[in-house]
Amino acid sequence: MKPVLLAYSGPGQGHKMAAMALREAFLAEKAPVICLDTLTTAMPFFRFLYAGLYKGMARHAHTACEQVYRLTDRVRRKSSMGRAIDWWSLQNTTVFQALAKTLSPEAAVCTHFLPMALLSLMRERGDFNGQIHVVITDYDLHGFWVDPGVDRYYAASVQVRDRLAARGIPDARIAVTGIPVRESFTRLALSPRIPRPLPLRILFLAYSIARETALSIIDSLSSIGPSVRLAVVGERELSKNRPKASVSWFERVENLAPLMADADLLVTKPGGLVCSEALSAGLPMLFTSPIPLQETLNAQYLQGQGAGIFCESPAALAGEVRRILADPGILRRMGHACQRMSAPDAARAIARRVLGRRPQVPEWEAPAALCHPGGNRPCFP
Repeated sequence: MKPVLLAYSGPGQGHKMAAMALREAFLAEKAPVICLDTLTTAMPFFRFLYAGLYKGMARHAHTACEQVYRLTDRVRRKSSMGRAIDWWSLQNTTVFQALAKTLSPEAAVCTHFLPMALLSLMRERGDFNGQIHVVITDYDLHGFWVDPGVDRYYAASVQVRDRLAARGIPDARIAVTGIPVRESFTRLALSPRIPRPLPLRILFLAYSIARETALSIIDSLSSIGPSVRLAVVGERELSKNRPKASVSWFERVENLAPLMADADLLVTKPGGLVCSEALSAGLPMLFTSPIPLQETLNAQYLQGQGAGIFCESPAALAGEVRRILADPGILRRMGHACQRMSAPDAARAIARRVLGRRPQVPEWEAPAALCHPGGNRPCFP
């Protein structure tokens, strides 16, 4: 049996984590896999623009991110800009293309649209003959994910399925599975979350957030007092700037499952992968500093389902925490929404479909949108 090719790209840790979750699932199915980061062997300047510049903009230039998102939200094949980007990508990723051609897998699974586009173009010119499967790692759809050469899409939600269908992808080529998470989160989903007495344990994921914003969030949450216990995952400089004895600090965490299991509430940027991990953990979320529009749309969708609340400022975060402390029912309702939305078996379901085996779990489907978990306020616009 030829190995399955798992292809991802570096910008955004979530694409890699989705690929790692799928790797675990394929190995559990006794199927060999090879993981390739499209950017690892790309030309240095291309890699800088695709990953380094993106990371800088995502942290410090949200207005620019929104403009780029809107400008490029087109089906690539129908956009002159998209075709130009495809041509440029082909010129700068020749090593990846050579590896894919040499491996000649029967199936490739892409968790980012760059390898998807490259493999689709390679197949058109006869350099790649395998099937192309694409796992969308957000709760909304950007036009760059849409390609007529994809054999099967795996969508995070019914909303994403409908967006794909509206852009011309046949329903027969779309499966609604949820976003794949690693086995450690699948195991968390099997353990019921038991309410605990105060203090409220808050986990703050500060990486990819501008330093001053992260420090303001830490100050706002710490100011609530002894009814809150804060754990922060972020750069070492944060702890040097705020050496608070009441805060637990973590610099590098490969697997967030233990920290999520110990937390009652998550404060995070609404990246698709980390939110899916939190859903599997049954962990309610407060969203901060989203990248427009990709993460903004994730926040909108998840808040509409009742699993999280978007907070526009550090002060608003602290206000929501105080509201939760005053009414524990809010946290309980959000936790139930997380459990309803979670798709802890998505990776295994996707792997079995790619391998042509009968899925052992039903396709996941989101419930109808709920009102704001705290009462009658409207959902995040």
